[in-house]
Amino acid sequence: MNPGIERRTRSLFAWIASVPLLLAFLGFWAEAEYRRTSALVDHTHRVLSTIDSVLDLLTRAETGQRGFVLTGLDSYLEPFEQSSAEIGTQIAD
Repeated sequence: MNPGIERRTRSLFAWIASVPLLLAFLGFWAEAEYRRTSALVDHTHRVLSTIDSVLDLLTRAETGQRGFVLTGLDSYLEPFEQSSAEIGTQIAD
């Protein structure tokens, strides 16, 4: 057999053998990247949910405070006090 053809044949087989290894590496890398980005998306959803909760608590506190200022009735302070107590924990989250 011609040495040039033999050398090219070996080189071709080496390239063909490396393709599955490359595909396996790319598969593992893609899965790791998917898991990483999925965790970031989950974290973003939790942050947005907490922000919504804080906004709701602030709205309730402001409404109770305004009701107390306008009427002078202590019953309006209850939502303000409850919301004020919870806001700190939500913000810490």
